[in-house]
Amino acid sequence: MLQRRIAQRVGIDTLGVSLFDIIDSTSSEARRQAEKNPPTPRLIIARAQSAGRGRLGRSFYSPSGTGLYMTALFGASERPSDNVMLTTAAAVAVAMAIDSLCRVRTEIKWVNDIYLGGKKICGILCESFECGSERYVSVGIGINLYTEEFPPELSGVADSLRPSPNIEYDLAAEIFTRLYSFWRDMPTEEIIEYYRERSLVLGKRIMYAENGEIYRASAVDIDRYGRLLVRGEDDKIKILSSGEISLRLDDNTEV
Repeated sequence: MLQRRIAQRVGIDTLGVSLFDIIDSTSSEARRQAEKNPPTPRLIIARAQSAGRGRLGRSFYSPSGTGLYMTALFGASERPSDNVMLTTAAAVAVAMAIDSLCRVRTEIKWVNDIYLGGKKICGILCESFECGSERYVSVGIGINLYTEEFPPELSGVADSLRPSPNIEYDLAAEIFTRLYSFWRDMPTEEIIEYYRERSLVLGKRIMYAENGEIYRASAVDIDRYGRLLVRGEDDKIKILSSGEISLRLDDNTEV
């Protein structure tokens, strides 16, 4: 059984694995499963999503058979939840797994996107929530594997990984293994060092939105909490812990 093979590859025989051909959203399914107070951790994987969710209420394009759509569910009652640091760790776990299995070099756009060749191939959504007396954290990950056609709003921005055929479940297991290791014992310095080294934004001019206003700045550093330090046009340093940024490249295109 495929679920058992994934659990064994991860190294957790008790890992709950749910596989779907199509589902509304693996992150929504994680919440539904959490309502039943199941043993954790759990891994939900789908070949397609009819209502994939991204950050800031956006949808995530999830066509059938061309991507890997997965959510890891962790019990968080005994662990403080820091979604910025968890998102940072998840981005590093995904980048490490892709680079290891696919022999490529990815980059990370703060705070939750994975890029390859200057285009987005993966988005990450971390959420914390309560069900009854229990607290949970879910990490949703969507990777464009073989997608060739994108809707107009993603054209020129998104691309696909194009790995070897039939790699999706091995990739899911590799990502989960690294993410679960980080979840159990967050090696903050190691994660931040890797994140900085693979950052797409450090040293670049960016624009970011805050309270409906657009600001221009230079990305200076990633601090030990996964927050982005930027130098504004007034030469003052500001710390961004969340929000949306766009990177302006030398040719004035944005990503």
